[in-house]
Amino acid sequence: MSIGSDTPAVVASGPEAVGHTAVERAAEAEAKAAGTEADGQVRLVIQNSPDAKSLPLGPTPIALWDWLSPDWTALSRQIDEAATAVAETAGQETQSRSPLLEDAQAAYHAGNFPLALELLYGYLARGGQQGLRDIDRVGFSAKLRRPTWHIHWAVAFSVRGDTDVAEPSPITADGGIGDERDSPPVERESREAELREREFRENGPAGTDADGATRDRPTEAVDPSVHQSMQRVLGLVAEQMSQTMKAQISGGDLGPAIQLLTSDSDPSRRARSFSAAGPDAKLWLPGIVFIGEGHAIPMTEKAGKQDFDYLLHADVLIREKTIRSRPGIGGQSRGGRFGPGNEESESSVQNVSQLRVIDCREGKNIIISAEMDTVELDRLVENERSTPEEYVGEKTDTMRKFIRAKLGLSPMPELTEEAARGRIQMVLRSPSLSPLRKLTEIRWFAQRGLLPEQELDQLFQVVAGFEGLKILHGSQRQAREAITKLARDATSGQ
Repeated sequence: MSIGSDTPAVVASGPEAVGHTAVERAAEAEAKAAGTEADGQVRLVIQNSPDAKSLPLGPTPIALWDWLSPDWTALSRQIDEAATAVAETAGQETQSRSPLLEDAQAAYHAGNFPLALELLYGYLARGGQQGLRDIDRVGFSAKLRRPTWHIHWAVAFSVRGDTDVAEPSPITADGGIGDERDSPPVERESREAELREREFRENGPAGTDADGATRDRPTEAVDPSVHQSMQRVLGLVAEQMSQTMKAQISGGDLGPAIQLLTSDSDPSRRARSFSAAGPDAKLWLPGIVFIGEGHAIPMTEKAGKQDFDYLLHADVLIREKTIRSRPGIGGQSRGGRFGPGNEESESSVQNVSQLRVIDCREGKNIIISAEMDTVELDRLVENERSTPEEYVGEKTDTMRKFIRAKLGLSPMPELTEEAARGRIQMVLRSPSLSPLRKLTEIRWFAQRGLLPEQELDQLFQVVAGFEGLKILHGSQRQAREAITKLARDATSGQ
């Protein structure tokens, strides 16, 4: 088949074309209209050419392309599947929220805070687009001299003195009267109704929104019995310290971990339960663990063994004296065991409370508040020289300012590669840091470009063995299984 009078036409090709003259090949092509021999070989026929030696013996690339007409559909599909697998291996979750973060949030809302924190470290160590953004929210603690995602706070209290009194009679906002035993029943019921109404206005009924829609409280991980115990012996003192620590939490001065664990606003995501291990810690506030009742020294030792950073301890001294009957604030008596029936004398309960913050690593006091004495407050209020709120505020002002200024977090300073390597060596040797906590910090150094990629692989394997490599390079399912295993192992003894 000729394209032009002097143009060679590509008709067929094959190895047999070698050695034939141009005329023989032309005749052969005319005899075989289809251009195919019996053996199925395709030949190249050049028409109107006196000599084939100077001409190419194969098809042109364009002719070969037209002849093959490849279909790339299957290959494109394979490429897309491979790209998806690579994205999963790199930890780039296609979902809007990471399942690893949801696991941590579910454990927190199930009341298992230690497990939740470990799962959160696993999520950060895994990386991925969302995880790498969150890991970079790390802060620096000047007091602890380390980068941190969570400052571990514990809280405890002790009651000593005349502990057999019916009520410890702490300072309260209603005028310093902490014991309501002698109040008329109608008055007590009125106060309780007022408290319930205020709770309803602020939070709605338990398990519902203000409009009546069913919901899960975002703070169900917090144990209400802890608040009640603190309130019973400390009253307004506990209330003001609670406000101070809540400000630390909301401001990020305890680290981003609590904000990440409590950021889930969709209750349906909490169906996954991690309560099989049991509630391992009672929370006074989000991220602040109540470790029990006892003197400051044994409580500090207990907190240190559990790797807490700081302990907020309240010491309450109760004194009961029989004194001449004298109306207290508002005409009421600060009651004890004897009640108001004796006109000549009554039992006066004196509550003296004091707060302190202790460094659990060194077992030393960091700061101690002034004493808050109900007898002193009664006298000041009676002479109209102070109010309960002002009195407690003045006595704890220095401590609250110190906590905000010295025990919070600041942005991470710029680090050299040498400083980063020194810190990594400390992390590897630390017996108090769990494997997932170590992997999180190592991953952060790599994220900041202070650790080569090949060393990242080696360190993950050194810290967590094959499980570490699955977290770093495995599929989403493999990483999730490895993180859950390491998290449960780290918290099994707590």
